[in-house]
Amino acid sequence: MDRCVVLVDAGYLLGAAASLLAGEPARSRITVDHAALIQGLRQRAGADTERPLLRIYWFDGAPDRVPQPEHRRLRVMPRVTVRLGALTRSDGRWAQKGVDAAMHAELTELARNRACSDIVLVTGDGDLLPGLMSAKEHGVAVHLWAVQAADGDYNQSEDLVAEADERRVLDRTWITRAVRAKEIGGPCAPPPAPRPEIAAILSAPLPESGAAAAAAAAASAEPAEHTHEHSGANGIVRPPAGTERPAAAGAATAPGGPAHRPAAGRPGARTLAAAACLVLGVGLIGGAAAGSWLTDEAAGATPDAAATFARGRDVWHSTPVDTLFPRTVDGFGAGPGGADRTWSRIAVAPDGGCAGAYDPKLAEALARAGCVRLLRATYVDATRSSVITVGAQITKADQPGMTALNTRFSTGNLGARTDLMPLPYAARDTPARDFGRAQRVSWTVRVLTDIPVVVYAVSGFADGRPFDRPQPAEAATRPGATTAPAESGLGHDAKGLADRIGTDFRKAAGGTPRTTKASS
Repeated sequence: MDRCVVLVDAGYLLGAAASLLAGEPARSRITVDHAALIQGLRQRAGADTERPLLRIYWFDGAPDRVPQPEHRRLRVMPRVTVRLGALTRSDGRWAQKGVDAAMHAELTELARNRACSDIVLVTGDGDLLPGLMSAKEHGVAVHLWAVQAADGDYNQSEDLVAEADERRVLDRTWITRAVRAKEIGGPCAPPPAPRPEIAAILSAPLPESGAAAAAAAAASAEPAEHTHEHSGANGIVRPPAGTERPAAAGAATAPGGPAHRPAAGRPGARTLAAAACLVLGVGLIGGAAAGSWLTDEAAGATPDAAATFARGRDVWHSTPVDTLFPRTVDGFGAGPGGADRTWSRIAVAPDGGCAGAYDPKLAEALARAGCVRLLRATYVDATRSSVITVGAQITKADQPGMTALNTRFSTGNLGARTDLMPLPYAARDTPARDFGRAQRVSWTVRVLTDIPVVVYAVSGFADGRPFDRPQPAEAATRPGATTAPAESGLGHDAKGLADRIGTDFRKAAGGTPRTTKASS
């Protein structure tokens, strides 16, 4: 029948939206207008398939399969059916059980009964591949929708993308019509802009006792000194031109420490309480005017996007090399099966331009962003059996240009093409000395949009063996993958280091920190 059905994997849709808008896949970091979201799905499905909508199936997990408030709201909406799997907690993590099986069953049943001519899948789960192929065999057109990927990473199964008849991306503009990142509040949330009436109150003289309390509070709140160690004149250690120098062993010193936060007092009288509040208001407003004295992790404040983006172009010469490429990187839960990984830096390449640093196709794909500098370092895993080169290209593009490049990589599946693999940095006299084109096993390319940086990582075996079936990290880290890149952990190595280095560049620019996480 000439009508369409939409199957939504809520875990993928909302988790990917949270990653895009809030920097991490936790659904607790976003608020969702479910009515607006469903309306948007209905309109988009009709426009993309040119078929009337039969139904939207919403697949999600819930503890003991008991509907949560959002599920109750959804299931009373017209043409919406909610299907719930179990939500279980294991090793401190929540995991859905039975959701993919329910989607697979519904997909194949709809196709077998010829209930519709077009099916829209909003998912990234490769386990639905058999159901997708079965639907196609029954004459159903399958449309695969992706949420715009954060960091330029590919957030759908490569096999699903290859088999789908059509693929569309729900971009940031579309997502934000119904989804918003939560603003983190608390005692250190940014104060509102001062108003004249408030300024008049703040300028009023304090009672003598209140002034004394203010002086005592100011004395106890004196911030601790911070140190910031730089390596070389511009923060990047450079071997002489034309040479390759392995990095020395040793631990890096973290630049600075956490900001000091004054303890709140407990005045015993109403007057003292009012005075303390006035002093606190003066301090917060004055601190905002003079510059932030709290780190964004402590304050939970969102830095100004334009300023962060501008600073991102300068981090290569204003930040120590050990901050951007730490000597030791711990990837907690970043290995196969959630195992921990540790990587040690063995070489830092001389920074320079991008000419000759990429294979021709990748150079062409990145050319439109321009190149200010290319920074590279090579790491080895704890067993010294894997070598990984991670790079960061500082671009000339503005923020819309980076967003366009990110979208091009996502929609064109460029991150999964073997002719767009990055090149390794094979430093002499290190375990990576034989790490060349033929030795590449897994890779990832991330186009960041909050700072003008493209981060990539490419991994291989340290013994120099050639490999003729390289696999992108997104596919190699998928649960159940049994390929050599998956079982060796080389896909996890590439993904884990790209995650960490991208996080370090963001933090150096004053952006939102993001931690290394294994694929799920």
